[in-house]
Amino acid sequence: MKRFFRVLVTGALAAALTATAYAADFTHCADSMKAMGLFAGTNKGYELDRAATRAEAGVMLVRLLGREAEAKATAYDAPFTDVPDWAKPYVGWLYRNGLTAGVSGTKYGTNDTVTAQQYATFLLRALGYSDRNGDFAYADALRFAEEKGVADGVNCDGGTFLRDEVVAMSYTALSRPTRAGTVNLLTELTQKGAVSESAASNYLLRFRNYSGYEKACEAEQAYTRKSTAATTDLVVNQGGQTVAQTSLRTESACIGGQSGNDTVFSSVTRQNGAVVGAMYYADGTLYRLLDGETEKQKLDFASLDYDLTGALPVSLFSRVQASGTVGGVATYTLTAAPALADRIVTQTAGQQGFTSLTESGFSVDKLVYTVGTDASGVRNRCQAEMGLTTQLGGKNAGATIRMDSYLTGVGDSVTVSVPEGLDV
Repeated sequence: MKRFFRVLVTGALAAALTATAYAADFTHCADSMKAMGLFAGTNKGYELDRAATRAEAGVMLVRLLGREAEAKATAYDAPFTDVPDWAKPYVGWLYRNGLTAGVSGTKYGTNDTVTAQQYATFLLRALGYSDRNGDFAYADALRFAEEKGVADGVNCDGGTFLRDEVVAMSYTALSRPTRAGTVNLLTELTQKGAVSESAASNYLLRFRNYSGYEKACEAEQAYTRKSTAATTDLVVNQGGQTVAQTSLRTESACIGGQSGNDTVFSSVTRQNGAVVGAMYYADGTLYRLLDGETEKQKLDFASLDYDLTGALPVSLFSRVQASGTVGGVATYTLTAAPALADRIVTQTAGQQGFTSLTESGFSVDKLVYTVGTDASGVRNRCQAEMGLTTQLGGKNAGATIRMDSYLTGVGDSVTVSVPEGLDV
């Protein structure tokens, strides 16, 4: 059970903070898209757990281009014979405007499944980028979509591409700047009248707050020399009593080079003053303390994914609030969608060998981030708090995990040394 507590502190929370390569549940994105009139689902509901068809992707593209009313007002004149009546206005408009050529001269491929690469291309076009004019190449669409913040490891994890990812990528695209760079896609759709101001207002505010949070994270990542300190606390309550608690303190320092192998990094974790974990990276080699022994491994620094300062994807959050902007200092509070947070943490527990716990009852009640900036708008502190319910001894127990992280140094004052206990 002690190992379970340690995993909760260092594994589940870290997984939620990086939130990549996990099966997701983007019902909250579908709800948001529906509220804006951009997603309707089917007569069976959202059907997020099945692949999207080319016809469904075409409908979404027309809506995201703000052309649905125009499409519906024009007679179908495309040469495709496999398009059902409900999709004809959309496919016809795409064909007339050179955005689809079908899979043959007479077939659109209505029921063929759409791939992540194809849908990324659609979304890039919605944002004003053109593969015909050389903004990107179709073969490179996913990478370009990642570069523009449309696709990421959460909303498009490289596995089976489902309607779940379609709504998540579409929702993300609404928050991104158009090719012109002056406004985001949702603002443009509102200006065109494709989405009403009343339907868009809450989401415009959410995306504006998220943009501030994102810029604060980017500003911190610009530091090539920095040190941080983080305290992570776990408290488990059962029957009104505290039955277990632990606290870890992690101090790290990094000096970045021109490539991953030029980076020097150290990290040490202590519990009650005693070293329980340590890492040191230099010259392309990672040294790690495991059970009192030093493990040595050649790898690229980027694969460590140690840095939790990068902005988490907007599709993770059902609420994004901003406050306290006096003197340039701001505080952003981001609340993860409960179903999505639950799935991430449950999968982490299962991967660490605690499947029986997840099967008997394991759910995340909340996952909230509070990010603060300095007067220059640089992220300098973050608090992540997770509340969950699990089973201990056949009875319900509530656990709270809280991590407080602070930027403790930047520039020439930062040094990196080998942590005690490591044999380097």
